[in-house]
Amino acid sequence: MPMDFNRIARGTADKVIVRSDNALWRLAEYLPFLGGLVARRECQLAREEAARMLGICRAAQGDTPGLHGEALYERVMMNRLACDEPTARELVRLADQSFAQWPEERDVNFRDVVNYLVAKQIMSAHSRADGIRADVIKVVNAAVPNDL
Repeated sequence: MPMDFNRIARGTADKVIVRSDNALWRLAEYLPFLGGLVARRECQLAREEAARMLGICRAAQGDTPGLHGEALYERVMMNRLACDEPTARELVRLADQSFAQWPEERDVNFRDVVNYLVAKQIMSAHSRADGIRADVIKVVNAAVPNDL
């Protein structure tokens, strides 16, 4: 079941931000000098999402102390996206494929899941974007501890 990432914007302020971001991305397509603003906004989105996901993760760990690994990541995705368990499991699998299999195979970690969600949100919300301009992986890795 495909996830509608525009559903993530729940509050009125979030919806206004998504609309203004869409306008910024559309303008940047025709006005290349706006690329720096787009990159800065992508970094801000990555920081905000990393903090939000980390908060959900810490709460889930507090509720169920023995929860870790993929089960924890699935719980966080279910809470963040209000999705069912199979959808969350599929998103964690996609994060694993996207970030933990190349250049060398390793176990998926929480940073991978957050990076996948950030990339998916940016690319889904801004379908006209020609890619992600900022190094959002660096931003997420700075905000999310390596040991999750």
